[in-house]
Amino acid sequence: MNIGTKSLLYGYHCFFIHPLALLCAWVKLYGWPRDWRIYLAFFVHDLGYWGKSDMDGESGKNHPYFGARLMHTFFGGLPGQPDHREWYNFMLYHSRSLAKADGGKPSKLCYADKLAIIIQPTWLQVLLMSLTGEIYEYMTGRGGTVGAGMTKRQWVEKMKADLREWFISEGYEFNASNSIISTAEAATKN
Repeated sequence: MNIGTKSLLYGYHCFFIHPLALLCAWVKLYGWPRDWRIYLAFFVHDLGYWGKSDMDGESGKNHPYFGARLMHTFFGGLPGQPDHREWYNFMLYHSRSLAKADGGKPSKLCYADKLAIIIQPTWLQVLLMSLTGEIYEYMTGRGGTVGAGMTKRQWVEKMKADLREWFISEGYEFNASNSIISTAEAATKN
């Protein structure tokens, strides 16, 4: 079984755990979704990992295209939005690298997806990523030595710290209990 499929079934992107973490993150950032399609997006945004031979390599990095095409096929544009590719971009740009490559900006789904990483318990992330082996790919960073000399737990904590720094660079703040605060500047970006 490919690593992408394992991740969806019982790894970090597990189909019944990751969407719940994503919902919690969305609520922290934007409040409860009023559009039911947002809930569907939580479930389908990573389904493109199915059958992928890697998570961040040539195969896995394109996983958002599946969810983007699916949501666009069924729903086209968002209500009140003139851009008929709104759902497509919403899903595709949950990947920061694909947004950057297209000259776009990360979608609200991206911010919630990355916050889900921060708020999910470290022990659970280590467990899920270890069950599938995906943590080893993440720790080596596409052939580099991103996690050299670190334990799995240390690496996950570093990833979370790096994401906090990214949020801060995007105009968000974290309070003393490490909860995110959406500032006025950040709210205008999304």
